Amino acid sequence: MTKNQEAALGQQMLLLAQKEVELARVKWGGTPALDRVAYNAKVKKSSPLTAKASLINRMLLKQLDVADIAHCVQVSKLTVTQIMSKYNLPRAEG
Repeated sequence: MTKNQEAALGQQMLLLAQKEVELARVKWGGTPALDRVAYNAKVKKSSPLTAKASLINRMLLKQLDVADIAHCVQVSKLTVTQIMSKYNLPRAEG
């Protein structure tokens, strides 16, 4: 086996291991990593934003953290993170 073949095999093994780790994380109750293209091999469709999701998106784009957003919107931090996950926030404005 040449050095190039060994390096290519190493890269393939690394990608397979990363995929397996991601599958195990989801299987045991974790959430998928933010790189959904690598996990699903497709891009998640974006849902239209609700008024609250739009407000949270604007706050995220202004670099506010989750605790501050939750305090301003008067919801829990968990609710903010769930909205971020559901609507794939932050999104670029436009």
